[in-house]
Amino acid sequence: MSHATGQMELQSLAHALRRPPLSLSELAGLPPERLAWLERQVLKACEVSEQVLQQELDRAVPWPFRRLVQPRHEALPDLGAGKEAQS
Repeated sequence: MSHATGQMELQSLAHALRRPPLSLSELAGLPPERLAWLERQVLKACEVSEQVLQQELDRAVPWPFRRLVQPRHEALPDLGAGKEAQS
């Protein structure tokens, strides 16, 4: 594996963690495979956390008000999809 591949993996991990790449500079010595594995683990943990949060919101917020607390991309329908079907 090349150094460039390792840098790409480090950039990708920094993006997944929402951290500046320089803050992860100590991880630059890891092989790209380990960085890719670490990124997958972070993404899995984020997905699980998001699912738990959504389940807790579903239990805590009565259904008529859920639209108000859902992220905008989930709460609003995709208006562009209907236009493609009509064309």
